[in-house]
Amino acid sequence: MSKDRRTVTLEPEVNKYLKTDGVNASQLINRLVKNHQSSGGDKRDMLQLRAEQLRSDIDELEGRLDTKESELERVESQLEDLSSEREDQIKVAKAALDGEKIVEENTKVRFWMDELGVSLKELNELLEDTT
Repeated sequence: MSKDRRTVTLEPEVNKYLKTDGVNASQLINRLVKNHQSSGGDKRDMLQLRAEQLRSDIDELEGRLDTKESELERVESQLEDLSSEREDQIKVAKAALDGEKIVEENTKVRFWMDELGVSLKELNELLEDTT
């Protein structure tokens, strides 16, 4: 079946909606016109079509929500892993520095300051917190 092209003037929000992903503007307009024509412009049919479209939009948004929730779970899991690794690293530093004088001149102390990315004061606080 051949199709004709037609230029129409739309309100900005209607035009914006027709440009969104997942909206087949030609299909939607054809269905709207056919429903309007067959029902003699029955408002009920138009509302039913709009309700169907809203359900479709909701389904799409729920899918996007599921994707975002899964991504959030992965990120939170990675954060937990990093925190656990950091705690393990601090325990190793504490064991390595046990009995050492905690001063910047001490090479072991400097090593662990660099390894943990902390100042001498912060290293002292970390070592005290793990006791």
